[in-house]
Amino acid sequence: MATLSELQAQRAALANSIASGSQEVRDQFGRYIKYRSLDEMRSILSDLDSQIGALAVSPVRRTRAVKLVYGGRDY
Repeated sequence: MATLSELQAQRAALANSIASGSQEVRDQFGRYIKYRSLDEMRSILSDLDSQIGALAVSPVRRTRAVKLVYGGRDY
């Protein structure tokens, strides 16, 4: 699975290509990806937004309360 920074880089490259009207995107490895349509690019952009949103949410920390009971004699 890709890291948050990798997904953000992919999203930025895809958004720039959409804004420029190009159907090609150069990925972080230097490869070119050619998309069939603008709709396909927008769909993938939406999917990337969902993945970034899922990774960007910080995990919930749970606090556990522990009650210690002494069962022996009290001296």
